[in-house]
Amino acid sequence: MSALAAPDQLNILNQLLKSNNEAICCYAARAAGSASAQSCTQALIECLYHQDLDVIIDAITALGDIKALAAVEILIDAVDL
Repeated sequence: MSALAAPDQLNILNQLLKSNNEAICCYAARAAGSASAQSCTQALIECLYHQDLDVIIDAITALGDIKALAAVEILIDAVDL
């Protein structure tokens, strides 16, 4: 997926990030990061609270890849436990 993903692709990624299947969430997070999909920021932030550690790690990585400033404070708070 290129850095300029079509709106339909981004909508699908946002839906996949909310899947109950951990593998699907992981792949969607990786795709969002690869595509620099800023529009997936909120769904990726929600993945930070997922029960599966792999989903959380992939969401953190994707947020870093897309340079999501909206997630910075949330990530800092998570570290300050």
